[in-house]
This record gives sequence, structure tokens and C-alpha cells, in this order.
Amino acid sequence: MLYIRRYFLKHIPTGRTPESLMRKGILVLVLALSIIAHLYLVCQIPALYPGDRQEELQYTLHDLKEQNAELSSQIQEYNASLETSDSRLRYYLQRIVELESQLNGSHAGLSGSSTLQAPVILERITPIGESPFVRQQVTEEGSMVNVTVEVLPGRGRVLVQTTPLMGIGFQEAGNTAVRVAENRSKTNLSASDVIFSIEAPDEIDSVDGPSAGALMATLVVSAVEGWHPNGSVTLSGTIDGDGRIGEVSGVVEKAEAARRQGKALLLLPEENAELVRRTELERDLRWFSVAEQRSITVDAKQHIEETVGIQVEYVGTIDDVLEYMR
Repeated sequence: MLYIRRYFLKHIPTGRTPESLMRKGILVLVLALSIIAHLYLVCQIPALYPGDRQEELQYTLHDLKEQNAELSSQIQEYNASLETSDSRLRYYLQRIVELESQLNGSHAGLSGSSTLQAPVILERITPIGESPFVRQQVTEEGSMVNVTVEVLPGRGRVLVQTTPLMGIGFQEAGNTAVRVAENRSKTNLSASDVIFSIEAPDEIDSVDGPSAGALMATLVVSAVEGWHPNGSVTLSGTIDGDGRIGEVSGVVEKAEAARRQGKALLLLPEENAELVRRTELERDLRWFSVAEQRSITVDAKQHIEETVGIQVEYVGTIDDVLEYMR
């Protein structure tokens, strides 16, 4: 303090008292010491509390890791959602293209034609006797009819014309055949007319139209898909809306008609695999004999191939038929 006092006395400007200068110097010194002390504390506090600072940093780092993991999970979820949306978008775009194609095809109308010969049972009614005692005799025989289909641009109608007139059996079979053909070939015939033409060899009274249903469906499929069915093959069978081939009658008579027409293969429904035949047995009773009729069940394929001489295969669905017809 003595040194400071001497310093101030030596450098006292003129007109100022030593006491005032002393007080001012003390204040400056105190301020300087305060600044030095604060600087020291600022530098020494982190060193005095290193554990607290490290723990705080660890907590901060842990929070950042958790936030990073949460953000990564959200990014993965967003990516998966984007992939799903992209897949759905591609599917809907493909469906739009398919529907536009079907719509354009429907508006344009499909066209085509195809023909086959079908075995049928013809019924003839013959009057017997003279008036007023006249009765009718019905006879059945196998025959082949020409069945042709034409698919033309139109209004979704199914038309059946028969020559000669043969009743309504073919109309229902034609309607079902068109529905099956649409499902099988995945086509839309709502803008097309399907015209069936059935031609018999001569005047007849009636014909079993439903038994030609499977053949009619085959013709429509071949017409819209643009291929020709095998003319050496024929078939007899009804058809339902699901494309299943149903039982028919007169398979032996139909086989005989197909063989006479030069067909190599006859397709029959699986339901016709068992054929009931009647046989007549004679029994001798000493003074006279008695004729007795019995029914036996045989395999239709084996019986027809042995007695008629035409190959036979069984079919259960329209897909089975198409395998032989292509």
C-alpha cells in the first residue's frame, strides 16, 4: 500500500487531491481483481465438476440415439407404405388396361364361325291303321346333323334356326353354350350375335336338341378363339352353366350314325359309362319254351367299340372336350 501511495503521489496531476486519487485507484484495483477471479472460476468449474458434465453429455447422447432409432423406424414404415401403394397402383393400372381392352372389344363385337357334325336321335311318327282306328307309332334312330355357328357384331342375341323345323330344344342348349363359351374363352359377347344353324338330312318330327349342347359350346369357343375343330371327332352330351357334360340317351344309335358318317372318335359323358342292355333267354320247360328278358350292365366304351367299331372316350367338362377337339 505504501508503494501504491508513493506511485499516486508521484503522478498526481495538478489540481487533484491525493485522497480522491487514492479512492479511485482502489476501485480500479478491486474491479481488476474481480475480473481475474471470474475468469479463474470460469476456467476451473468444468475441471471441478467433470463427472456431472460427462453424465449430462451421456444423457444427451442417449436421447439422440433414441430419436435416431425412432426416425429410422418411421422411415422404414414410410418406405413399406410407399412400396404397398406402388404395388396397388401398378395393379389398378393393369386392371384399367384390361377393362379398356374388354370394353373396346365389346363395342367392336367379335366375329367368327365354326362347324361340326353332331349325332342325334331322330324321332319319326308313323300313323298305323285306317280311320277311325288310327294309332301312331314312334320310332327312334340315330342320325348326323350339321351344326354351324356364326358370331357376328350385334346386340348379344342368341338365335337358332333349324332346317327343317325341329322344335325348341336347341334354343335352351344354345343359350347355355354361349354362357359357357364366354367363361371358358374369357370373352364378352354382349356386342355380338351368335347364330346357330342346324340342318338335318330330311323331314323329321323332332330331335333331342339338348344332347348337342356340349358340341355347340365347343363351336362357339373355336369361333371366338379362331381355330378349327377336328372334323373326325364328334360328341354327344348336354352342358350346364358350369361347363359340366351331362348324360344323354341313345348312345349306341348315335355311335352307329357317327361310324356311318366316317367319324373316328365319339366323345360321351362320363355319366354314360354304364350301359344297360336287355338280353333274351329261352328256357325249355319239357313241352314248351319260355322267352325271358333280363337287363345287364356293361361298360359303354367297351360295348360300342366291340359291336359298333368306333373309338369312344369319356369326358366330364368342356375342358376335356376341347383337348380332343383342338
